[in-house]
Amino acid sequence: VECPDPNVLENGNVSPPQDRYFVDNETSYECYSGYTLRGSSKRICLNNGKWSGSTPICSRDTGDVCADPGIPPGASRGGHMFGIDDKVIYTCNSGLFLVGSRERVCLENGQWTGTEPACYYKHTYDTPQEVSEAFGSAIKGTLTTTQSLNDTQEGRSIRISKNGTLNIYIAVDISESINKTQFDEARKAVITLIKKVRHKKQWWGILSRSLNHIFLLISAGCHFTLVSDCLYSVKWTSTGYCTSKTPN
Repeated sequence: VECPDPNVLENGNVSPPQDRYFVDNETSYECYSGYTLRGSSKRICLNNGKWSGSTPICSRDTGDVCADPGIPPGASRGGHMFGIDDKVIYTCNSGLFLVGSRERVCLENGQWTGTEPACYYKHTYDTPQEVSEAFGSAIKGTLTTTQSLNDTQEGRSIRISKNGTLNIYIAVDISESINKTQFDEARKAVITLIKKVRHKKQWWGILSRSLNHIFLLISAGCHFTLVSDCLYSVKWTSTGYCTSKTPN
């Protein structure tokens, strides 16, 4: 496992300088005189092909509207002006693919449009913690923690506006290590869960008004049968739910 080349730092030094960086290799970052370091001063190449910490940036306080957005490891950047409407464009070195925004624009409020880009090798993957944090931030504005009135475990509630909608996605793993029997058991468990939710009166009042669909999603690699046999769409109706196969 190899991490992208960090020697793209502008106005600073990366040590030790190497042609390639592998798992557990540690790098240190230092800025030239007159420049201030933002981000991590030390980073370690992790098992998943990513660098620990955040992108180091050596910048000056020059009065630009937007802060220097930096250059992620393994990338190159076009654009060095950071005023209103100025653009920066990122490309990845050979053998790497880009995740995030290829082009970003400086806004009047001092923020860059899009998301910080990153360049990864094909073997790079997200850790469970990263996935959890991403999902958590996506629904942070929807979930609220309820206060317990006794010593029982605290729960969470979902806020939905009167005319709002709610989509619930249930993902089922179907990698090469999963066989057909295991998949069928997982699908039955999902349908059982939906039935339990369906018969909760306090839920049904919300679901019947606000829920469009519950999709049973299957990750790529449906190797034991046709894809059309793997995907199911569970649609809520006024009298309950129905399960139907879908070719997409």
